[in-house]
Amino acid sequence: MTTQPEIKLTSVKYNGSFSQETHCYRAMLSLKVGGKWKKLAEVSNTGRGGCDCVDTVEGVTWEQIKELDEEIEETYPRIKSEYFPDGLKRNLEILCHEHLETWLHARDLKRKLKTHILGLTEDGKEIHQWPRKRAGRKELTLANWIMWNTTKKQGYRNLNSMTFDEALRVYRESAV
Repeated sequence: MTTQPEIKLTSVKYNGSFSQETHCYRAMLSLKVGGKWKKLAEVSNTGRGGCDCVDTVEGVTWEQIKELDEEIEETYPRIKSEYFPDGLKRNLEILCHEHLETWLHARDLKRKLKTHILGLTEDGKEIHQWPRKRAGRKELTLANWIMWNTTKKQGYRNLNSMTFDEALRVYRESAV
């Protein structure tokens, strides 16, 4: 079995107000080849429920995109689904949407961490948030929150104190 192709989306432009059935976005798709990132195509979706558009960059052929799509189907695990007993095959479009979802969660988490203190409940199912700035009260600092969490035995795990990758993993798991 060959290794999974590693892709990434860069230069992401997302418009939630135009997203109806699917995400309305545009991004550059790159593939890691020999340790370096190679731009393959611009992927986009109008947000009205249709498939993604893939516009290859100069020097990249449709055959190369098709080969990448087939390689993704062969090497990535299937998605569990009640509608497909053997699972749904991942393809380039699904992988792009998974990367976009990660990008959206990362963007939202970065914004939240700047303005709120985030705490994961003991059971790990919910994230509670406390605004740092509150009307008529002094600013809530991380140190004050940790002291409250400890003295009141609330049991929250603080996302602000985690590495960003760990906080993003926890944030994504609780968002599902």
